[in-house]
Amino acid sequence: MLPLTEEQSDMPATAEQVISIDHVAKTYGETRALVDTTFAAASGEVIGLIGHNGAGKSTLMRIIAGITDPDEGALVIAGEPIAGGRGLSPRRATELGIRVVHQELSLCANLRVYENLVIRYPGRRGPRWRRDCRALMTAALDRVFPGHGIAVNAQVGDLSLGQRQMVEIAVAVADVGTPMRLLMLDEPTSALDAVTAAQLFDYLRDAAGTGLTCLLVSHRLAEIQARTDRIVVLRDGGIVFDGATRDIDRDGLVKLMGEARVAPSTAGERGEPVRPASVKGQEARVAVSGFTTPRLHDVSITVRPGEVVGLAGLEGHGQRDLLRAVFAAGRRRNPRIALRGDVAYVAGDRRVEGVFPHWSVNRNITVSSVRRLTSRGLLSTVAEGRLAAGWIDRLGLLGQPDASIGDLSGGNQQKALFARSLATRADVILLDDPTRGVDLGTKARIYQIIREEAANGRSFLWYSTENEELSECDRCYVLRDGRIVDEVDRAEFSEERVVAASFQEVR
Repeated sequence: MLPLTEEQSDMPATAEQVISIDHVAKTYGETRALVDTTFAAASGEVIGLIGHNGAGKSTLMRIIAGITDPDEGALVIAGEPIAGGRGLSPRRATELGIRVVHQELSLCANLRVYENLVIRYPGRRGPRWRRDCRALMTAALDRVFPGHGIAVNAQVGDLSLGQRQMVEIAVAVADVGTPMRLLMLDEPTSALDAVTAAQLFDYLRDAAGTGLTCLLVSHRLAEIQARTDRIVVLRDGGIVFDGATRDIDRDGLVKLMGEARVAPSTAGERGEPVRPASVKGQEARVAVSGFTTPRLHDVSITVRPGEVVGLAGLEGHGQRDLLRAVFAAGRRRNPRIALRGDVAYVAGDRRVEGVFPHWSVNRNITVSSVRRLTSRGLLSTVAEGRLAAGWIDRLGLLGQPDASIGDLSGGNQQKALFARSLATRADVILLDDPTRGVDLGTKARIYQIIREEAANGRSFLWYSTENEELSECDRCYVLRDGRIVDEVDRAEFSEERVVAASFQEVR
């Protein structure tokens, strides 16, 4: 771990210290999650916490939130010493003003939006708790996401992934009577579109002006550089940089994190086009013609062999509905959706629709390929291990193959889901935000693998909440209110055009 200088700290000299962590360490078996970590945050700071998947970011947050006890070291929160972390529980952390939004959403899908507030804060019970919780949730959503359109009486399971992310954040910041001193957000914009993400950052900046400290974990370096005062870089469980955001650029951050390659960010840095020269003359592998549902209206798209086609637009405007409709057509014929070949799907909500949390990493990767790994009714564990190992190596997945996938970081779980779809022999791969929560090096690797697989004839239909990465596609369709409002070729792609089309009025 590099020593921290006085200049690197950049903490306001007169600001109240909200939290101090002194030589904290945490080990899981042979894995050193945190190593001799010393860190402090002052009132009103917005701090970016970055590092590759498995660098220790989530472990640090869990220790601060009282969920995990450190093996060594001590904490001071709001002036209260907590030796060795013992005595700090999630409830006590909340009483001290610590709020946290984890990468994996913790909402109860079978409950209403406002009911999740009383689950998080049991003290809100009483004869009028329903009325009070409805008012608190409405106020929190309105404060952070103006014009959100979320009914607090709605059942969480009926909301889109982006709306659930908004509710999770609103639950964390709700005014439940205990002053909020530190808000920790783990990939909070991973399921949000550009507009709601901007609303969140506006709220954070305003709240910082009143003294709230924010610890923001994100793999989106552009938002870290634009929205934070200070950046802390973790690498292999240790802090390797702690300094002012203005003092380090993107390349410097990537080098500190230990990534071999930066994810493309401009047109000049993109990989070679995926589309073969003859692709326009080929019969479509996916052909959607005039498809209409309650959420989609007269949608028509094509995806040809070797093409990577993107779905863009504000979150919740029909992109996921279209992906699921195409996937369903692979199992039940739909007269409006023509498919040539098999289809595989990378789910966007990995916790609900993706991973089998109690299964091993190997089994999670190979579960969709069991038929071809089976002979006379018996599964070949040798063939299963070989198939999984190949994709683990290709994606750089960190974690023991026989370990429970639930023990992996969110980003490594996402790699396993991506590997699962590619391990099949499917001709069409449907991608629902496949890089959500993964680090920059892995993003670059995923982009490269998509190009390689497309060059071998596979087709990809890719929805992303990051407009920037849709520049990797050959074409992209922009959806607004369930309708296609623009089709953008790779050579003409720009975030400005996508954003403009996203707000286009539909007649």
